[in-house]
Amino acid sequence: ISTLRAQQDAEKNEPLTLEELRQMDGQPVYITKNGHPGIWALVFRYLYETQDVIYLTFPNGAACSAEFMLNDGAKIYRRPPVKEE
Repeated sequence: ISTLRAQQDAEKNEPLTLEELRQMDGQPVYITKNGHPGIWALVFRYLYETQDVIYLTFPNGAACSAEFMLNDGAKIYRRPPVKEE
C-alpha cells in the first residue's frame, strides 16, 4: 500500500513546498513564474552547521535560493504542468 501511495504522490504535479524540496536533493524540478516559459533546475540542499538552505541550480550555472523563488511568486513542480484548455 505504501508503494502505491508513493507512486500516486509522484504522479501528482502540484506545486512543491520548501519542505518537499528538502527531500529532493539532486533531483530536477520545473519552475514557472507569472506565465513566463518555465525552466528546469536541479535541487541542491546545503547543510552546514545551523544552515539548511535549498538552492536551485540552473542550466547556465547560476543558483538561487528556493525560498527566495517561492516568496517571489514562482511555482516549482516535479515536471512541467499540463495547461488546461
